[in-house]
Amino acid sequence: MILHYARTFLETYRSGSLTKAAEALGITQPAASSHIKGLEAVLGKPLFYREGRGIKPTPVAEALARSLSAPLDEVEQVLAAAKARSSAIAGTIHISGPGEFMQFLAARSMTGLSALGIKLRLQTGGRDFIVTQLREVQTDLAILAHDFKDPTIDKNILYTEKLIPVATAEWAARNLTKPYASQDLIGKSLIAYNETLALVRAYFETLHEIKCTDLAMITVPDLRIVKEFVLAGEGYSILPDYLCQHELKTGKLIALDSLAKVPRNPIYLIWPKVMLRDPRVVFVKNHLLQHFAVL
Repeated sequence: MILHYARTFLETYRSGSLTKAAEALGITQPAASSHIKGLEAVLGKPLFYREGRGIKPTPVAEALARSLSAPLDEVEQVLAAAKARSSAIAGTIHISGPGEFMQFLAARSMTGLSALGIKLRLQTGGRDFIVTQLREVQTDLAILAHDFKDPTIDKNILYTEKLIPVATAEWAARNLTKPYASQDLIGKSLIAYNETLALVRAYFETLHEIKCTDLAMITVPDLRIVKEFVLAGEGYSILPDYLCQHELKTGKLIALDSLAKVPRNPIYLIWPKVMLRDPRVVFVKNHLLQHFAVL
């Protein structure tokens, strides 16, 4: 029973709600409340107190959550993996991620799952959409090019992308002087994913310590369309390697910096911790990690 109490406690702590914890665990709210009271009786100390319409952990609960989190998650994952090996994993799984990464890399890693009876429900979108899907447990697994902290989720690095400044040779000949220098790109026609210029700043400021104050000439929240504008000779952009490898090999685009020097950015596979109780999610998670491990 102590294991049941601990699971309910940790889920309540992470979600901040007895109701959400009960839903995640598939038990009633009175049962969840009983588990918390049982653990409090064992410890002899309160774990939560009411605050408005919600609950807030006590210092005892904070310390207990830190101690329990890693070992309990590991036990959950081991049990789910064992269950996956000994039971059918057919059914539906929801995966969210950036459209360009899903198209060029992730989709091929998922081939073969349908033969096991796994139905894929894929959704694409930007960072805010994917983070919302995770926090509301509307997706089983997510792919995200940004790290973020949340006690209800866990993650592994899935892939490390190189961020490459690219343009057509014709555009570079008109606008730059060889050998290409990063600072010479400042003030030139920039095509970007959005106004925050996340990839662009990662290249200029992190790698070269050059302050980037440019505004993009064109923004479009899809890197595949960004690439099309670059191919049309409208300017330059910073693109992930997987998106422009073919064009670099065929000469349709050229790299404006040494590929050995360009910055690298981790792509994460992320999941709500509660989903590790589902053997199908554990199976697909491990399948994706194993596929990308050999890339």
